[in-house]
Amino acid sequence: MAKLNWWSNVIGKSRGTPIPSGQATEAYFASNGQLGDRPALRLYEKLISRYSKGLIVDWGCGSGSMLKRLQHYGSVIGYDVSPAARALAKSLIPRATIVSEPTAIESGSVDAIIALHVLEHMDDASLEVTLIEWLRMLKPWGVLLIATPDLDGKGAKIKGTHWVGFSDPTHTNLKSADAWRMLFLSNGFELIEEGSDGLWDGPYTTSLRLEKFVRLIPSAMAVLTGRLISRVGSGESYISIWRVSKV
Repeated sequence: MAKLNWWSNVIGKSRGTPIPSGQATEAYFASNGQLGDRPALRLYEKLISRYSKGLIVDWGCGSGSMLKRLQHYGSVIGYDVSPAARALAKSLIPRATIVSEPTAIESGSVDAIIALHVLEHMDDASLEVTLIEWLRMLKPWGVLLIATPDLDGKGAKIKGTHWVGFSDPTHTNLKSADAWRMLFLSNGFELIEEGSDGLWDGPYTTSLRLEKFVRLIPSAMAVLTGRLISRVGSGESYISIWRVSKV
């Protein structure tokens, strides 16, 4: 397998050999740069902490790196369907509550949920069930942060069939930012903020290192500032923050 480029490791996107959902192993996380902490998690940490503190659920917690960051802002619960992921997360954060079933999380008890590159691994039927579970467990005006590949983003348009979103066959639910936005607006959430992660999977139009460096600047600035610098559609992923609708 080719060595991952630096930004693939930073962002933590899946670039290794895909495996069936729920069967992720420690080797899988390591090969995809998801076993340890990575700078891009700082962006999500700062985003979620700006809008919510209290009980935070990391939905699809993987090896626990994001969960470890979140524990500084309140109580945390990690949810993952993978036994290996749950074991890794528990080993990293022994005091954290790690669960395998959504029903283990009490209704109306959660202040915020963060789901980083999880939705693309779920079919629409599973996604519908998940949205119902999120609304059940979130408090009134509870916050949700998601990140998922943007099928209509600039990265996908430039790279076409070679786009990173297509590199993993377990990405069974790729949608445009518009489609994701409509889905959440139609299912009990109201939008707080949205943006993109920028173009980090270079090179794109040339093989020059300068092009790759220049395109990385917005992504790097987002990580450094903890803010969504890039507008929706200008990068690889759709990042958005939602609140449970009052209506």
